[in-house]
Amino acid sequence: MADFEIHLNDAAIYDLLEGPDGPVAAMLDAISERAAAVARATVPVRHPQFGSRRRRHRGGISTSFPPGYTLVSIHSNVHWYNGLIYGGIAAVEEPTIFLEYPAEQMERRYPFMSTAFDSLEI
Repeated sequence: MADFEIHLNDAAIYDLLEGPDGPVAAMLDAISERAAAVARATVPVRHPQFGSRRRRHRGGISTSFPPGYTLVSIHSNVHWYNGLIYGGIAAVEEPTIFLEYPAEQMERRYPFMSTAFDSLEI
């Protein structure tokens, strides 16, 4: 029977699990991009009315963001915080909250971010 010792390199293990070039970072990036693709496919995009980027309403001109603003803001997001790696998707905050948890003038929810996260299977 052979005697042997195993010496683990803590820095190498950390780089493997938490480093930007490691397999965990690559997996989180791939999963995050899949979720971002689902969010982009399901987010509602307002169609401009009257051939203008600004939509008219009864009180004058709307101050809403241009059509497609939320769509183009959706991106995968892998980052490090306090030495730990996190993955996810990001979009502009105000339209996302407005669509996910609608204001009282909206009749239904448009849960594109929730749908994207719920679509993930590992």
